[in-house]
Amino acid sequence: MISFNPSQILIDILTRMLIAIVAFILGLAAFPALFIPDIAGEMTGFSSSLAGLTEIRATYGGFHLGFTMFLLWCCSAVERYQYALFAIALMMGGSGIARIGGLILDGMPTSLHYSGLGIELSVALAAIWLMSLRVNSSA
Repeated sequence: MISFNPSQILIDILTRMLIAIVAFILGLAAFPALFIPDIAGEMTGFSSSLAGLTEIRATYGGFHLGFTMFLLWCCSAVERYQYALFAIALMMGGSGIARIGGLILDGMPTSLHYSGLGIELSVALAAIWLMSLRVNSSA
């Protein structure tokens, strides 16, 4: 007999939504870095030298695109949702912690820095919360 658990269905929907939203945003961010890295570099303040353009393509294009593909793969099967949530929590949490360090060491924060920090930590906390819900609902 198939069991019907409405709370598990809601948790699955919320999990899939978070994974899909993060994948969409990272995938969207990857394309300017891959195809017009000089503009992506200007937006972030990076050098537009040839070495700088290659780094922008690799770091902001290739990494984001690869992570997007991983998240989409995870999103295609419920049993992989935990992998995606764990990776999102680590990546976004790590970015947030690094941003805090940069703000402390470098100073001169702008509203863009604070917005990025808020998004990174909020997404990391949402992933951790969903991981805990998934573990508790399966127990």
